Amino acid sequence: MPFAGTGKAAMDVLKEYVFEEVRRSDFKAAPSRQRCLFAFPPQVLREDEAVATLESMALVRSPTVQAFWKKGVWKVLMELELAGGAVHIGDSKLLDCSHLTVEQIETEAGKYWRGEGNTDELLYEGPFRVTRMVKSFEPQVLAPR
Repeated sequence: MPFAGTGKAAMDVLKEYVFEEVRRSDFKAAPSRQRCLFAFPPQVLREDEAVATLESMALVRSPTVQAFWKKGVWKVLMELELAGGAVHIGDSKLLDCSHLTVEQIETEAGKYWRGEGNTDELLYEGPFRVTRMVKSFEPQVLAPR
């Protein structure tokens, strides 16, 4: 079935759908991108780079964070100690696929879930302990488009 949406937002929805379907089908033990905590493995960014990255993000994609702040998005950079949940480390560059066909997105999703490429994005579902608060950012109210 052809995809009826157009534009970046529609392609982002399609990409996340395809990545989730590939995960459900072939990588069931991996955490879902739809419900996980997104993090950086410690070797990826220095603290100042992580703060700069977080400051430039429009949204923190954790549904839990967004649920607590309905009028804006609270961003917090912290160090965590993971306590035995599901972990996936993947290459975020494989998510840059808005110019690809659905079949090509499926191929990129397979590479992502197999852990091919860089190891710059960590997905985690499970219990954790906050070991240090690095920086907190005020909620941002997003203007309607």
